This record gives sequence, C-alpha cells and structure tokens, in this order.
Amino acid sequence: MAHAVIQILACLAYFHTNIRLSNGEGVTFGALLGKDTGSPGSVYYEILTHAMSVVRANSTFLTQFHKDVSVVEIDRFTTEDLYPALMHTCEFVENNVLSTLIVTEDVCIDCGDVGGFVSQALPGPIFTIDPGQIGSNSRALKLYPTPEDMSTLLLDMLDYFKWRKWTIVYQDSQHNTFEDIRVYASENKFNITLRAYDGDVPALAEKIKSDNNQNILLMTESEEATLEIIKQGIEHDIFSSKYTWMLAYLDVFIDRSLEEILEKEGVYITRFKMNYTTEWQYTYPSIQINNRESREWSMREKLMFDAFITAAYGLRRYHERKGDSQSLSNIFPGDSVIQPCEETNPNERPLSELFHDMLWYNFEGLTGNIAFDEIGNRVNYSVMVYSGRGRALNQLRGEWVQNPAHWEQRYNLPFESENRFNITRYLKGEDRKLQVVSIEAAPFLFVKTDGEKDATNGRFEGFIMELLEEIKNSIKRIEFNYEVELVPDGKYGRPGKYDNIWSGMVGEVYRGKADIAAGPLTIRADRSAAVAFTYPFMDAGVRAMVQHPNHVKDAVFNIFYPFAAEVWILNGILFFLVTLILYLCNYFSPYEWRAAAERGDVFEENRDNFNATNTMWFLGSTLFLQSYDASPRSNSGRVITIFWWAFVIIMVFLFLSNAPRYLNFSKQLTKIRTVYELVDQLEVQPGFIESSSTFFYFKKSRDNTDNQLYKMLKNANPSGIVDSLGEGVKMIRNSGGKYTLLGEAPILEYEASKEPCDLFVGSGTLVQQSYALAVRKGSPLEEPISHAIQNLRDNGVIHRLELNYWDRHSRCGNLTTWEKQGIYSYTAYDFRGIYALFSIGVIISIFVFLIEYMCCNSNRRTRKTNNQQRPNPTNATHAKHIDYEMKDPKNQEKQWL
Repeated sequence: MAHAVIQILACLAYFHTNIRLSNGEGVTFGALLGKDTGSPGSVYYEILTHAMSVVRANSTFLTQFHKDVSVVEIDRFTTEDLYPALMHTCEFVENNVLSTLIVTEDVCIDCGDVGGFVSQALPGPIFTIDPGQIGSNSRALKLYPTPEDMSTLLLDMLDYFKWRKWTIVYQDSQHNTFEDIRVYASENKFNITLRAYDGDVPALAEKIKSDNNQNILLMTESEEATLEIIKQGIEHDIFSSKYTWMLAYLDVFIDRSLEEILEKEGVYITRFKMNYTTEWQYTYPSIQINNRESREWSMREKLMFDAFITAAYGLRRYHERKGDSQSLSNIFPGDSVIQPCEETNPNERPLSELFHDMLWYNFEGLTGNIAFDEIGNRVNYSVMVYSGRGRALNQLRGEWVQNPAHWEQRYNLPFESENRFNITRYLKGEDRKLQVVSIEAAPFLFVKTDGEKDATNGRFEGFIMELLEEIKNSIKRIEFNYEVELVPDGKYGRPGKYDNIWSGMVGEVYRGKADIAAGPLTIRADRSAAVAFTYPFMDAGVRAMVQHPNHVKDAVFNIFYPFAAEVWILNGILFFLVTLILYLCNYFSPYEWRAAAERGDVFEENRDNFNATNTMWFLGSTLFLQSYDASPRSNSGRVITIFWWAFVIIMVFLFLSNAPRYLNFSKQLTKIRTVYELVDQLEVQPGFIESSSTFFYFKKSRDNTDNQLYKMLKNANPSGIVDSLGEGVKMIRNSGGKYTLLGEAPILEYEASKEPCDLFVGSGTLVQQSYALAVRKGSPLEEPISHAIQNLRDNGVIHRLELNYWDRHSRCGNLTTWEKQGIYSYTAYDFRGIYALFSIGVIISIFVFLIEYMCCNSNRRTRKTNNQQRPNPTNATHAKHIDYEMKDPKNQEKQWL
C-alpha cells in the first residue's frame, strides 16, 4: 500500500514548494468533503462554522491576537479512484495555507481509506472521521475507532451473545475489516455466511431469508446505509421477531417513530454508542443544527465537530510549547502549516510538530473521551452496548472499554471482566433495568386482557410476577429493577439437534439477551451446563394426569372383561356339553338315577334328577360354588363331574383375581408411585408433551426403566406423544380413561383444577424435579437471588403464593370426604354392570314367574274340568285301595323314605 502511494507521489513532484509562512492573517483549518458530506445544504458546513465559533469564543485555544481570525477553508470533491483524489488534495493544500485538514471517506468512493492514503502523502495533521481499513498504514488522526479495535469489539460481542451461526452483511469497503471474524469462526468451527450489500435491499432480504440464519451482523460504511437497510428491511420482513441484528456502525441514531416500529416488530437489535459524560454539555452548550440537538446528530457529524475541537486543542498546545506569555504574540499560527506533497517514502518522512501537539490533550467531546496514541489511533474511549427487543429495545447491556488500564485509573475501580467488555456492574442492575424473559404458562404468567396494557410489567400477572416482586423486596446488595418480556419463540430452551444452538428462555440467557429467565423452568443437567440456576423456588416432580375416575365412561358390562369373548363362548359350549354328557349318562347308564328308579331302588321321582333342566341346575349350582340336590350315581357321571368341578374352580378364581383390575382400572394410575409400575401395566397408555422437560428426561435418562418407557411410547401406534398441553388434555378426555399425560405436577394440577373438573393428577411422584430461575454463568445475580428465594421458602411466602394460585383459584376443590375417597374406592358407578346384570336376572325371573303362573292356572282349569267329567270312586273302594298299598312292604319303605 505504501509503495503505491510513493508511485503516485512521484507524479505530484511539481506541487513541491518550500514551507510557507503566514503573515499572521489567521489560522486556517481545511476540510475536504465528498459527494454526501459536501452536497448543497449539507449540515457539515454549519457544524464546522459552529465549531469555529466555539473555538473563537474560548481564549484558551488561541492567543488574544489571533482568536478572532480563525477561518475554515472547505473544498468539495468526489472521485472513484485514488490518484485523482490525491492530486486534488495536494493541490488543495498547495493553494491554501492550512494547519489541519479533515478528509471524509466520500471524497473517493472506492478507495476504502482515502484519509489514510492522504496522511501518507502529507506530513499532517490529517483528520479522518470514517471507518478505516486494516493494514492501510494510516498516519491520520482517526476520530473513528480503528478497524482493529472494531474487530475486537465485535469478537467480544459474538462471544458474549454466544453466536454460533450468523450472516455478515457488508459493503465492499468493509470487506477486509472482518477478516479477524472469519478466522475466529473458522477456528471455532462456527457457520457464517457472507452477503454483500450493493444498495438493493429487496435482493438482500431474499438472500437473508434463504440463508435461514437468525443472527445477522450488519457492517456498513455509513449510518445512512444502515438506516436504509433498516427501513426497507422492515417492509421485507427481515426486521421481525425472527431475527437478531447487530449493527456494527457506531452511534446509529434511530428516531422515535422508527423505534416504535421496531418495538412493534419485535426484532432484537444490538447497537453501539460511544460513551460520553455530560461534561461536554457545559463546554459546548446549546449546540443545535437544523433544530436537531447534538445527541440526534449522526456519528459522522459528531466526529466532524470533535475533529475541529481536537485541532484547536492541538494549536493551544503548540502555543504553550513554542513560547511563554511575554513572547506568545510573536508566535504566528502560520508557521505550523501543512507541508506540501513530496516524493518520499511516507514512513521515512517525519510527522509535523503540530501532529504531535494534537496528541497532548485528552478532553470530553461529543463522542466521548478524545485521546490518541503516538500514530494517531483513537484510544481510551468506551463504547456502550445496547440490546433488546420490544419495549426493552434500548436495554443497556454493558460497556466495552478500549483501554481497561485507563478505565481503572479514571474511575478508581477494578476492571473485573475477562475481556474488554465490562458487564459486572450492569449484570447487578446498576444504571439499568434487568431484562427478565418469561413464557406464558398458566398460572405462572398471564398476559392481561385488559388493564395496564401499555406498561412493561403491567401487561402481566401471575405467580412469577408476584415472585419477582417478593425477590425485589427481600434481595440485598443489588438494585433489582427489572422489565419482563415474553420469549420470542415461546420455548423453554433446548440445544439444537445439529448446531447445538440453545433456543427459548435458556438461549436468551445463554446469549446474554436476558439477565434472568423466570418461569416453570426445570433444572436439567444439559441446561446447567449452559446457564446457572438459582435455589429452586418450587418442586415440580413428574406425575400422571388421567381422566377423573368418576368421569370415565367405561363399558357397562366390564365385569365380563377378565375373560375374552372367545373364552366366554367356549365356557358356554363346555357348559352345555357337560350337561349333555351327564344327561346321556343318566339316560343310558345302568347305575344312574333313571335305571335305579326303574328297578325300584329309589323313588320314582328321582328318575328325573338328571334330566336336561335338572342337569343344567346342578352344573349352575356347582359353577357358583353352591350346594346341590343330587349328584351322579355312576362312575362315568362322577368322573365328568370331578373334572367339571376342577374346571369351575380354576375359572372362578382366575375370574375373581382379574375382575378387580377391570372394575378399578380407571383408578390404577392414581395409585402408581414408580415408573416401573407404569411400565408394568398395559391398560393405560402414557404420553408426554413433545420437547417438554419430561420428554427429554425420559429420552436421555440412563435408567433402564425410564428408557424402556420412552422406547415404548416412541414405538407405540398411535403415539402417545402430543404437541401441547391442550392436545394432551383432549386425548385424556377422549380416551375413556385409557390415556395418561406425564408432566410437571404444578402445571398438571392447575389444569386439573379447571372446570369441568374431569381430570385428576395422581399423588405418586415418578421423577423428582424442581423449578428455578436461570441466570448467566458467573453472573453476580445468582447468589443474592438464591439467598432471597431460600428465605422466601423458609418464611412460607412462596407457599402462600402457591395457595393463592393453585388452591384458592381452583374450581374443583370443594369435594366432600366421600367424593374424595371415591377416587380410590369402589363406587356404585364401578358396579353398574353388576347391578345391571342382577336387574336383568330379576326381570327374567319375574317374566318366567308370570309364564309359570299363567300356565299353572290354565292346567288347573283343565284338570278341574276333566275331574268333573270323570266318575268319582266310592269311599269304600278308595279306602280298600289305600289299605292294600299300606300293607305292601315295598310301599311302606317308600312311604318311610
């Protein structure tokens, strides 16, 4: 680069002249403006004129003989090549007696660092107010931080916000400025995409959307380019809540109307502002240009003013060094004019004395502390970092310090940060409000439907809001002022599957976008590796939510469920088969009741002991383990009876052992205490909410039983994994008691407390978990917040809050003792099938009774009619017949029996 400047200077040898001295007419400050800064109506003319009036009004800058004769020589020139720019600059310096020269970047559009090249051609002092380039060997006094410092600033920010994947949008002049960033990304195996900006915002927007990168680093050469991308980017939906932008150009002023639009869009923006105190307000009062206060000026406009004031301070030092108060009037400003261009190596040509005088003073300008090192690089300044979204768009995040040693000396405080980004005092909430990110999850956080909608914290209510207030009232040693915002992606937080980038509330804290994550956030090992958790504020063990047993609409005749339908059919077939066998045995066996009655061994009425109906009655009696009237007499009948009894005993006891399981299956999960018990049952399918803490616990658990449950659910068809709590509740209500949702107890219990009160959360805790607030690792907030939460739990404050949001707000808590006990014991509803079966038996019995009654009456009438038509025997004959039967020994035995 220096060699190219030497070749150009060889062509400019004719501009060489001797040192020109002024006749004491005045001190001339030069400014070479370009296309934008020097355009008609440009504010830079007014800024230089105002700065000149400030210098004239301050007697410390110039001697009493020269303070009223300071003038500014301004020239306007624009080119696209370096050679014409240098020729015009040398000619401008040759034709004017200049003590200093301010060069803007738009003098040469494609040069990259025209002020740096000019500083190699002229011995100085040359001022630049635009971002330079790395490796330009500039010898100018650079009011804008050097590219090397800006790279360090951006690297510190990328490390703080934990970016792992991002897009760099840049202009051509900034191409080599982010070389250090590319090296940083390559060494850490981060994924970056480069997108050049040529003024076509719609085309840029399409490329950004196609990249699918949420993080975007915008590196422009001017504030105007940054604002143009913002304004058009809003229209093309790249400044929405989906994206996170980092604006590399310093002090981009966003007016209130544009700021309101960005707040509404919900985009997360990180901005950098030069740190300044209020000292300049007393030094340069009432600075207004075009009805704009100095704080509304662009960065370039502020730097133009500071460059002029710096030159005035340098001139004062020049006077102090050249003479005392008696001879000061003999020191003419003109003896410090800029030397003309020469054909020499810039590194061999010494800088002017006035250049070194410019480095003497440190003062507070519009852009903060103004100081330079020995080669003109700006040093000892600070950059305030602002980031946020929505109403917290201008959240002060920390202070990036160019020289920590100077910072410690200036503020007499230790610099506690590992790099140049000082966040310690800001993490404690000093000088700003803490940013709290939360998630809408009843009853932890509600968004109000009415009330204080415009207030930052007034929009919300719930357990978390009251908890934060209690922490604020009890915390010590830090200022706990906070603003609550909802997490943009509506997630709790988990690492990406491929890029390992954290999402949700954990991601917001991990990347430094939020100071605290407050919500139903479970403590997990993977999360603890990314953020620090405070002392737990609530137990959140995993429990099972099922349909309330009293609301399970099961089949009426579930009493028959212990046996499958084919078993009942086979049992019925066996019943009639055994009936047939016993009937045949009774009919054909010579040892059965029928044959015995024919032989006269038994009474005649015993011949029908095992006819069809009596055999069925015998088998039915033994089936229900009851007594019987008669048993088979033959060996064949007794053999089949023995096997029938064995069959009955087995079947009855199998039925009785399984019947309670089906009568009480809707209550089984209310008594489950371990994951093993849950896996061991088959009637009810468990499920999770996908991406919930419970889901990831079982997915990543090394316990065999936990892992078995996860695999069982993963392979189930249909799957028990749902997308949301609402979908899980719907599945519970539609399953008829055969689906249970596993989740954190506080969330499930609140859901079960809502009408229609048809949900129930079991008392068994399957997995022990806790909720806690999350802060960034190493944050000074962790210890005081943990101590405050521990005190609140010990004093019963948090328990009172739990009662307020879970018990007192419950619409299903007014249950009687019998209603509560009914959850675990048998109810009439459970026995409705048995009652129905008994009712059917009663109805059949009454029906058969009516039939028998009607048939009996009909038979009586028939017999009565027949008896009336048949002749009656005489009493003597009848008595004789009776006497004959009584004298028969066999009849006497029968009568005795």
